[in-house]
Amino acid sequence: MGAAVRKEYDLFIGGKWTKSGSKKTIDVLNPATGELLTRMPAGDSRDVDAAVAAAREAFVTWGRPPPSGDSGSCWKSPTGSRSGHGTTRSWKP
Repeated sequence: MGAAVRKEYDLFIGGKWTKSGSKKTIDVLNPATGELLTRMPAGDSRDVDAAVAAAREAFVTWGRPPPSGDSGSCWKSPTGSRSGHGTTRSWKP
């Protein structure tokens, strides 16, 4: 009884599943049996360029700190300090 998935996957770039620019795939084998589990895209430089461009575009919004008053609790504790190794010290993001 095998655990074969035998599904081919695409690359997830820029929030979308896309085919590899190379149109080639890599076999993923079960190391214990050598059985083919699935195939994955063999990305090439075009895919890397697309992924880097998507990351740069996403960073424009994701890389900014939150506007004041928005998600402030994610950046500092309710008391404005945190405990570490038995001491309490002030900290700012």
